Amino acid sequence: MVFKMLGIQRAWEQVSGARKPRQLFVTRFPVLAAKVEEFFTSSVESLALAGCTQDELRNLRSRNRNAEDEEPQMTDPLNALSYRVGTPQKYSDLSDHDFPLFITFDQASVPLYECHIDDPNCYDRHNFILAKVINDESSFITYDIFTANYWPRLCSTLAQYFGPWLVFSEFMGVIKGSEQAFRSPSGILDRQTYAELSARTYPVFAEDRHALYSAFESYSKLKRERGGYDMADRSRFGFLIMYSFLTPPIRTYAILKALSRNPLKGQPVDHLYVDEVQDNLIIDIMLLRMLCNNADGLFWAGDTAQTISAGSSFRFADLKSFIHRTEAEGRVGIQKCSKKPELFELAINYRSHGGIVNCAQSIVNLITDFWPESIDILRPECAMLGGPKPVFFAGSEDESLPYEPFLSGLGGNRELGAEQCIIVRDSVVRKQIRERFGDIAVILTLQESKGLEFDDVFLYNFFEDSAAPLSQWRVLLMAFNIQATTSSLDVSGSPHSVLCTELKNLYVGVTRARKKLYLLDNSQKSEPMRQLWSDEGLIEVAPSTDICRYIGESSPEQWAASGYKLFNAGQFQEAIRCFERADLPRQLRIAQAYQLRQIATLTVRATERQRAFLAAAEAFVRCAGEALGAQKTSFYGDAAKCYASADNYLNAAKFYTDADDFAGAVGQYRKAGRFDKLVQILARHSEDITASLKNEVLYICVVYYSRDGLRDILRNKESDAHKVLNCIKDIPLGRMNVSDSRQIRFFRAVERSPSAEAIYRLGEEFSNWGEDAMALMAFDVFFSQLPTLHSVHPAQVDNFLRHFERYVCLLASVVSHEISLLPADPHVRKVFGIVPSADHHYTTTEGTFLHRRFAHNRYLSADIDLLLNTQLKAHLREKVLEEDNIICVARAFSSQCTHVVLHDQHCRKKDCGHQHWQRSSLNATLYNAKVNLHLQQIHILDSMFSVVGEYKDWHSRVTSWLHRLYEAIYCPIYIEGSVPDLNWNAFRNAAKCVGVVREWIQKAIEYLEPTDDPTNDMDYLMNVIRVTCLHTALGGQCVLQKYVSRESCCVPYGEHLALEDNNVSLDIVASLVEFDPTSGVLALHFLLQSGVGMDLSAVCDFAEEICSTLVSSLRPSGDLCPLHDLLVPRRWIMNSDKPVVDRDIIHCFLSCLRLLMNILRSGRVYAQFALPQPRVSFVDIILARMCRMLCILGYNVRDIGLSKTIAETLLLPPPEVGDKRNLSLQNLRQLANLRRQYLDTILALDSGSASTDLVHLVHKNSRYLTRRISPRIPQLFFVDAEDISQQVKRPPPF
Repeated sequence: MVFKMLGIQRAWEQVSGARKPRQLFVTRFPVLAAKVEEFFTSSVESLALAGCTQDELRNLRSRNRNAEDEEPQMTDPLNALSYRVGTPQKYSDLSDHDFPLFITFDQASVPLYECHIDDPNCYDRHNFILAKVINDESSFITYDIFTANYWPRLCSTLAQYFGPWLVFSEFMGVIKGSEQAFRSPSGILDRQTYAELSARTYPVFAEDRHALYSAFESYSKLKRERGGYDMADRSRFGFLIMYSFLTPPIRTYAILKALSRNPLKGQPVDHLYVDEVQDNLIIDIMLLRMLCNNADGLFWAGDTAQTISAGSSFRFADLKSFIHRTEAEGRVGIQKCSKKPELFELAINYRSHGGIVNCAQSIVNLITDFWPESIDILRPECAMLGGPKPVFFAGSEDESLPYEPFLSGLGGNRELGAEQCIIVRDSVVRKQIRERFGDIAVILTLQESKGLEFDDVFLYNFFEDSAAPLSQWRVLLMAFNIQATTSSLDVSGSPHSVLCTELKNLYVGVTRARKKLYLLDNSQKSEPMRQLWSDEGLIEVAPSTDICRYIGESSPEQWAASGYKLFNAGQFQEAIRCFERADLPRQLRIAQAYQLRQIATLTVRATERQRAFLAAAEAFVRCAGEALGAQKTSFYGDAAKCYASADNYLNAAKFYTDADDFAGAVGQYRKAGRFDKLVQILARHSEDITASLKNEVLYICVVYYSRDGLRDILRNKESDAHKVLNCIKDIPLGRMNVSDSRQIRFFRAVERSPSAEAIYRLGEEFSNWGEDAMALMAFDVFFSQLPTLHSVHPAQVDNFLRHFERYVCLLASVVSHEISLLPADPHVRKVFGIVPSADHHYTTTEGTFLHRRFAHNRYLSADIDLLLNTQLKAHLREKVLEEDNIICVARAFSSQCTHVVLHDQHCRKKDCGHQHWQRSSLNATLYNAKVNLHLQQIHILDSMFSVVGEYKDWHSRVTSWLHRLYEAIYCPIYIEGSVPDLNWNAFRNAAKCVGVVREWIQKAIEYLEPTDDPTNDMDYLMNVIRVTCLHTALGGQCVLQKYVSRESCCVPYGEHLALEDNNVSLDIVASLVEFDPTSGVLALHFLLQSGVGMDLSAVCDFAEEICSTLVSSLRPSGDLCPLHDLLVPRRWIMNSDKPVVDRDIIHCFLSCLRLLMNILRSGRVYAQFALPQPRVSFVDIILARMCRMLCILGYNVRDIGLSKTIAETLLLPPPEVGDKRNLSLQNLRQLANLRRQYLDTILALDSGSASTDLVHLVHKNSRYLTRRISPRIPQLFFVDAEDISQQVKRPPPF
């Protein structure tokens, strides 16, 4: 074939202006392809020497000598793309300059995997298959991997009668790779079709078809679970990617239909040469045939006696018939041959001598005679020279290890030479020999030896380990003897069909020898063939003697040559042995690296497999450190693949980049989530990446950056996100479907309008269109990087919360299944990286939101729904808690700075977390705005809690926000506002928000309990005060007394108080809900006497609520109407059910206030209360508040004794007290002076405030009319107490 190629090449060179013929040589092994190309190139160069001068010839001779002195380049011999650097990765990129082309079948198929897709909805599945076939070598199921990882899981019945080789060959060659499979609807034979196959054409499993097919189904299921693919899958994918729409399920009719529409991309070849064709599947041959447009330019070469490769069941007769039928049908668009193909027989063997060739020919004769359907009937093969007959050694059957005396001569320094080899059945036998005798020789299995040749071959125990029983070997001998005399005995039936395969294996073993062949087998199974050969005079039978007489001496150069040969055949362990003896340490390390990779590939357990691949990767890196040029690049590539197989994505990407494999680096950086590195590769090596991969990566990067702070990143024109968004301008929209096109247009709109508000509006539009997945993405863009709200105006915070609430509600609706996101929806698939795979399953793209690194990446639709729900639920929780942490430090939610309020000056503290409004700006509008913000945030949290559920810190977060809401409604600084200022119309979704707070109040009071530590009782009591105050302000049906009455909620007063209901928490609730001042005074006194670490603002609020219950008992006017002429805060008169209180209770209450004032004026305040910063200013504010409350009491009271107590508490000169019942004129004058002082103090404290907290109550009866106290204090005219309550109180209208 090479000389045919050479002749065509020379003919073209002699014709000026002619188009260069495209010649393609395809073989199975990369090294053979390289050697054939080397021979072709040297032949062309030799022909070109005819016109050279003497000087040119001398220079050429010098260069050749230098080249001969160079060490052979050792790169991956199993990688079809490694040895021929510079070959385009796409078939369509090949030019005439690249021909003639010498490649392997793998090299021929990989460049054909181009995008031929018309249906954009199938784009993801196409990439899924491509990734497996081209990039994921670790998923490729070789025979060794099948034996190690799959065979033990298959039917044990098969293992009893058939070996893994026969089973795997039947899977590949018949069920998946035969012509019948090619023409079947699914590309795979179904059970019935397989069972009905001709027993003569496919005899091996004729009697066991159903058992075999059950094993195949188990294999297929296991393969799908592990995400693997085999040689038949690869070939079928080649068809699909070249010619089909790639829509599941895989259908041949779809392939044939697509063939008429999608011609092969790139120019076909003119001449195709295929060597070792018997190692290919029929579907492989069809794939190759489609590359050539010249039906008369096809050349196929092979040896059907050597069809022992997995899946091979080949005959040239079958090949001719298959191609003829396919061409005649015309369905695949290939030219029909104009003449009958010629068969050229190579009957002369140039490798071995006559002694070996005659023995091999006898095996071919047996196959031809008894199984003519399994082999091409050709002329007998002959040798050029005669030679010694093979020697069959007889041994003793009593030996535990056959031929132990024979092999025992080896060991120590005695071993077989570099060109001597022991061939065994399998690796188990090899291990036994080495464990017993040591590393005595190159030992290969039959399958490993195929394609190799040695001077001397020792075929060890071939018959003993045969799958055929002794009875079948005897029947074969009987049939041969009968055939020689009378009519033949038929042994071609299925009971004896395994003999056909065994004879082909025997043929391969025999023909590995060039000079001498030794057969070592003392089993009874060997007797029939030994007798047959002996009767024919083809062998010599000799007794077993010391093997030392057969040892060949080898030089280091011979060991080196043998090492290179074995290395190039992929036999790394044997190559290591040779390089050790050749003293070539660098070559040894290279072979060891590939051996480590081979071990890792065959390792099953995940952790051990990962460690093994890491060890191999590190070995390749060391080899690269010693290499140069293309070899260094190759080793980096090998290291990258090993790191990738070990899931070490970053190292894999690094070494892929060092190997100039930027597509590989892209895949690994994508898995590692390093999108910044992806952008760098896109920017620097865009021309080295296919357009389809570039577009896909661009889309992924856009999605990623849109979720990761796009608004801020876009402001930096040099950022990765900005570069990506600029790149999407180049993505063609014409090939995309409507949904993909709309999504890309969305990203382009984002690039053109980086305004956050514009992005949010787009999200609203998507939501309005019902494209909820895209709406989620748009909102995710908007909220990918939450803003810093620390110093933002409350109106802006409210706008943010309104937007965030819609996002949260959409997420919550999806998680609660109010809105369904189905994996079949292209919007959902694109946004979440869901990829449809075979059999109605889905996978998730690595590095995306849904992908779980250590989970099995194969899901049903229901599984995807569960995974999506789980992940979105976690994302919702994470996002809301992130937002909540930001909100918690926002000034818009905090109280006013006490320093600014007290001094009406700017705060000098840089890190002050409080608001800084001037006193004159504090009004009901600001008060309601802050309350509204708290209600909105609580609603957002509740939307999350309602679908995510209650987690471990749920209660603490609920309690915390109720505390914050309490401080917003019951402001520590009284001029900020109070409960009567609440305007329900100022709250967005007021009914829903208040309803949520009411639910939280009930849950909080249910969970609130004091701890076993008495020192923590005060925290509990403070929470009781806050929750109860919120309940009175917001209303609701919760019966708080029921919960605090529980035994577990009881906080006793102590032994010194003998009370019927000895429960402080119950008294607090009774005081606030039932307006019971007696209980309130007891509880307040307990807090002030025993409390530590209390909330000062809450205690003061509690005191003021008690004070409000006393207003009906003050009688300031001295008239019968108790409320007339009262000067009170509106908060005190919101409820009309105020009791008449005994003077002693009021006196006790004033005693509590005196105690509180003493605490505030002394250092005890810092010990008893947990004070916010700045502590001094806060205490001053509270002190002013308490003074104001005492002044209000003092202004309204007419009791001289109580007035004296109040004056003493305020450190004012007390009035002189005589007869308390009959006050003197001096007493009245003193009371009037005190009232003026109290009023002046109240007005002074309220000076500069915009609030209208105080009111002057005036009865509408003209008899009670009185003058106005102050222009700054409005009058409230009333008929009765209920009338006052209705005018002041504005309860929630829901």
